[in-house]
Amino acid sequence: EESGAHKHNDEIIDRIIKPGVPVTSKEELATALATGGQIVLENDVKLLINNLKGKYVFYVISEGWCGDASQILPVINMLTEYSEKLNMRIILRDENLDIIDLYLTNGSRAIPKVIIFNEKNDQIAVWGPRPKVATDLFFSLKEKFGKVNDDIIETMQKWYNTDKGVEIQ
Repeated sequence: EESGAHKHNDEIIDRIIKPGVPVTSKEELATALATGGQIVLENDVKLLINNLKGKYVFYVISEGWCGDASQILPVINMLTEYSEKLNMRIILRDENLDIIDLYLTNGSRAIPKVIIFNEKNDQIAVWGPRPKVATDLFFSLKEKFGKVNDDIIETMQKWYNTDKGVEIQ
């Protein structure tokens, strides 16, 4: 008998891959989200990927308008390009609210959200919407300014530019 969680994961995957639900290929993503910054895959991350048993799919809930996604998705793409053990599929949030509603962050539809499934379609991890260091910075800035404004956006962009994807890996 299938467990409730496994059946639920199969239903999500069926929703994601059925015709009509937007899924973008890694190649389209790389073209659409190409960055000018140099991102280098860390050696310890390469070692972890090389030692993975089995294959994994990263389902990424995102949108092109999201500033965090424009910084994070190229790094996730780099991870999946590094090994045939990893694959990525993009789910457009605004066209799939029922899916993002399964993965709310503090009651919010924050993106990007990465849901990792193994080859048995078991959900093994959920990550996002940004690395902890960036989340802490964002909330401290939001507390200081009261709302998201140009100063916060600029500071977050500078943080991502300085970090060059290290915290995302």
